[in-house]
Parts: sequence; structure tokens; C-alpha cells
Amino acid sequence: AKCAWMLLILLNCAAAQKYACPRGSTRWPCLRGSDGKPLTIKVLFMDKGFVTSNPAAIAKVTSMGRQYVAGDTCDDPAKAVPECFVFENWNGGWIGSYMNQVLKDLGVNVVALTKANFSSATKAASPASAFTRCVWEVKFGNVDLCVGDFWETPERRNLTTFTTPIDSDTFTLYTTRNPKAIVADFDPAMFMAIFLPFDNAVWLLFAIFIVAAAVVLRIVEGPTDPTEKRVIFAPILHHLNDSSKAKWAIQTFDDVLEGIWAGVMAFLGGEDDFLTTAKKWPGRIICVGLGVFVFVHVNTYT
Repeated sequence: AKCAWMLLILLNCAAAQKYACPRGSTRWPCLRGSDGKPLTIKVLFMDKGFVTSNPAAIAKVTSMGRQYVAGDTCDDPAKAVPECFVFENWNGGWIGSYMNQVLKDLGVNVVALTKANFSSATKAASPASAFTRCVWEVKFGNVDLCVGDFWETPERRNLTTFTTPIDSDTFTLYTTRNPKAIVADFDPAMFMAIFLPFDNAVWLLFAIFIVAAAVVLRIVEGPTDPTEKRVIFAPILHHLNDSSKAKWAIQTFDDVLEGIWAGVMAFLGGEDDFLTTAKKWPGRIICVGLGVFVFVHVNTYT
């Protein structure tokens, strides 16, 4: 969705010259000259149905047997009628009626203009948008005030000053449904979604690092206490001679599995004691390396 402010552009008429307020004036803002007479300002009305419209001009054109087209009739020098250039007539539409009353309350003399009064200089500055072109008219000093539902874009903001937003537009984009993008009620591939945070290469690196740490730790730490309770291979080890190579191999394999289990749990944050149980300095260095690996992983991907 995109929001666009519906604005009245209050432009820099006060920047052209300094205006003095007569003593005792109760009006605000004081738009009077040093002689106390009301100022004359040039206001360009952006003709748009239900926004800024001229009922008197519409009635005049209709009485002439012609069709009035908003944004065209009063904006074309060849089609415009005198009623198009009378300030009091621009009292239609939710912005037009509001600004008509505001300008009357200010007590200024208003010269009503339309897009028919655009200068050739602004056409080169903004050939595509009439609204931006009106802003350029103010920039060039040809107009004091543009009245319409303007969007306050960065380009226009850099050219002149806008009033406070008085309304907003919300746009919603609807598109046709893509059959290929429709997700089934149940898709076995959803089970693999839990692995999406990392690609396959990262997962492989995790596995290799943990297994390698477990194997090297087994080598440098040596066999575990033979009296330690075995869970996986306890029934087999119970029937083997203590000096047999088979028992040594099974016990070594069991130690490696235990190391891998502890490494995985340390990686997942469930068995941190594994990092502090090494008794020899080489093993402690390996545990420190694994701890740093887990630390980097946690701080990089969370």
C-alpha cells in the first residue's frame, strides 16, 4: 500500500516582498501592504471534479450547448470562458469550497488562474505532470498559491513549501492469482522449512566442525573412565574381555559418539558443561575453539 498526502500547497508569496501589518490589525495572517490595503495574490486552481471545481463555469459552458470537461475546458485557452477566471466561482469540491472560504476570510484580492496560464518555462521543467508544473510556477514566482489535491513528493518539497496534510490516499494492488504460487494444504516439503535459515553448505560446515572436534577431543583426552556407565553399548561391553581390541574399539567409538552428542548439545545450547570438562590443555583448547564457533554462530544468525 502507498500513502499519498492530499495537500494544498501553500507557496512562497511572502518570500517575494516584505509585508507590514498596520497598527490595530486583528487579522492573522496579516496579508496587507504597508498602506493597509489588502494584498493581491495569484492563485492557480487545479480543476478536478469533486476536489476543486467551478460550478459557474460548468453552468456557463452547459448553457452554450457544450460539454464541460474537468481538467480540460477551463485549462484550455481556446475553450475557457470568463467564468473560469473569477475567484469566487471556484467554490466547488471539498478542497475548492474550503480554500474559497479561507481566502475570503484572509481578505486578500485573488487573481484566479488555471492551467491555461501555465508558462512555457514550466513546460520544460515538468512536461509530464501538471501538478509538478504548478509547483514550478510558484518556484519561478508566476503563482503565489496552487490549490488542489497535491502529493508531497520529494521533488516538489525541494521546490516550495506545503501546508499541513489534510487527507491521505491509500492504494491497494490486486493481481491475478498465480496457480504455481498456490501452496497445498499439506506439502511434505514444509518439513524442510526448518532448515531454511542456513543453506546446505553452512549445515555441512556445522556437522564437520562438531564431528572433528569430538574426534580430536577423544584423541587428546584419551579413553574415558571404564567404570563410567554406558548407555548405547553397555550390553556388548559387559560380555567382552577388558583387554580385547573389540572392546577398546567399541569403547572408543562410544566415546566419539558421546563427544558428538555433547558437541551438538553445546552447539544448540543444551549441554554447555561439555566445554568445561576437558582435563588436558589440548582438549581445553579444542573446547575453547568449539565455544568460539558457537559464539560466532549465535551472534551472526540471531
